[in-house]
Amino acid sequence: MADLNQRESGGPLPAAPPPPPAPPLPRLRSSGRSRDRDRARTDEAPLTAEEWARKQAKEQRDFYAHLATYAGVMLLLFIIDLLSGDGWWFFWPMLGWGIGVVVHGITVFGENRFGPAWEERKAQQLMQRVSAAPAPPARSTDGASAALRKLIDQGVADVARLRSNALRMNDPEVRAQALRICTRADDILAVLSEPERDELLAREFVDQVLTPARTVFANYVRLSERQIASAEPALRRVETHDLPYIEHTLNDVYQRLHRDDVISLEVASEMLTLGRAIDFDAETETRDR
Repeated sequence: MADLNQRESGGPLPAAPPPPPAPPLPRLRSSGRSRDRDRARTDEAPLTAEEWARKQAKEQRDFYAHLATYAGVMLLLFIIDLLSGDGWWFFWPMLGWGIGVVVHGITVFGENRFGPAWEERKAQQLMQRVSAAPAPPARSTDGASAALRKLIDQGVADVARLRSNALRMNDPEVRAQALRICTRADDILAVLSEPERDELLAREFVDQVLTPARTVFANYVRLSERQIASAEPALRRVETHDLPYIEHTLNDVYQRLHRDDVISLEVASEMLTLGRAIDFDAETETRDR
């Protein structure tokens, strides 16, 4: 069986001259979601739980300071409006500035709902759902060797990891294709666990198909969740090339596993047809006598 991915590589390209240094840009201060978007466009490592907690604490402190300032200024304007006696006008600045306070609060506390803690809880829920899902039909390995049974068990564990990562893929079409790959891999393992199956073929399937596929799934999920900008070309290649190639390979393996059965069926059918012809000729000769 061919390896999962065979890619040709050329010789090293001559190094290009370094570009002239760009003038330094002034550093602009941003807050809230704009900082998160800027961070997603860089190759920096994602925030740790402690860094994220400190960042949220600072933004909440800034919001409370903003709210206190708003309340103090509005109280002062109310007193001025009350003493001036020229009609009530203080609620206009209160309304305009109040909208800004509300937006600030949503920006700060709205992010808390979908921070790392929420992401971790959601991941645990999905993992529990995968664990609670009904297991695939038991595979009979009574007639298989110990080495083949070990390979089947390893393949089952690999497919479980593939399915766990497939459920974490955000794009619905990519997730659906990844789940189809897992289902076809289950079908192949079910066939390989039948008696008198080739151990070498099972080893090639586990080592040359499932192991690289498991690496592709895991790295795709990790990079897509961390939103690494430099990884976008590699992620698109996985979606447009690697996943379709894995699915095609699994379908081809499944067909090859049944090729001998198809040949045996055709031979048996030919023998049955030939046997009927012989019996008919013998019966005709008996009647003629």
